[in-house]
Amino acid sequence: MELEKRFTKPDNWNWGRIKTVSGRDIRYGCVLPENPFAIVVISPGLTEYGEKYFEVARDMLSRNLGVYVIDWYGQGKSGRYFENDMDKRHCDDFDKDIDDFHSLITEKIIPNSGELPLILLAHSMGGNIGMRYLMKYPDIFSGAAFSAPMFGIKIISSMPYSISDFISFIHNKAISKRYVYGGGDADKSMNERNVNNFFSSDPIRFKIHNYWMEQDKELRIGSPTFGWVYHALKSCRRLFRELEEKAPKLPILIALAKKEKLVSNSKIRKAVNIIPNVALIELDCFHEILMEKDDIRNQFLASFDDLVDNVITD
Repeated sequence: MELEKRFTKPDNWNWGRIKTVSGRDIRYGCVLPENPFAIVVISPGLTEYGEKYFEVARDMLSRNLGVYVIDWYGQGKSGRYFENDMDKRHCDDFDKDIDDFHSLITEKIIPNSGELPLILLAHSMGGNIGMRYLMKYPDIFSGAAFSAPMFGIKIISSMPYSISDFISFIHNKAISKRYVYGGGDADKSMNERNVNNFFSSDPIRFKIHNYWMEQDKELRIGSPTFGWVYHALKSCRRLFRELEEKAPKLPILIALAKKEKLVSNSKIRKAVNIIPNVALIELDCFHEILMEKDDIRNQFLASFDDLVDNVITD
């Protein structure tokens, strides 16, 4: 596969690293136009990495918006949980990811952005972390957009909490560091992604995820562990408790994928009913909305533009 220019690193793109308050090594990427209107901070999904968002960064630059993107701990070129088993996507607490995000924002992004408004752009797992961040730090962002946010996991969300809690708790205690059933290392995960396409109907953008992992072995990542599942479910439950207490009041856009196979759309709708200043769009597509066909992607970006205009002119 020959990479088209739209998927390549934008001019003046920079990589950086930060040691966060939790002591973890985090990589981030950024690019800034000469006089941006605002800064978009990208919060990626599970197993993603900064290179996957080069096209999105170009979209933002064309709108005169600066971009920062984080590699979550455990994926991309940030630190990994197991030095001898780098493929495993583990987790020991989503609260640490929130802390990592705050370190990046307060130590790198805000000092370099002056008085510019910050806009969150969060996908899937990054949507869970991003929404909880908005509630913990309500004065940082001026607006937020969510693409298929992980407010619940589809395969589990229909179970009563008592059952899903018990199952995930037992697995976390007994086999926390093992791959989930059917999971495996990066090679198996990449092959499985090709066989079971739950991600995008765009034949080119769909290939980008595996392309970069094939080009750069440091980006390789396999399936999540039972420990990741346990902490993901725990974070989803906490998210709704926090929404009931202190739902964010800033302008929010949430996009739901009608052909969703991974996150729970019912949980997304539940959150929309709680959040006071939210616009919901439902798109006829798979999970990765920003990696979808142009007509789908453009619908999301048009709504995102409305959000940005709202933030800038407020």
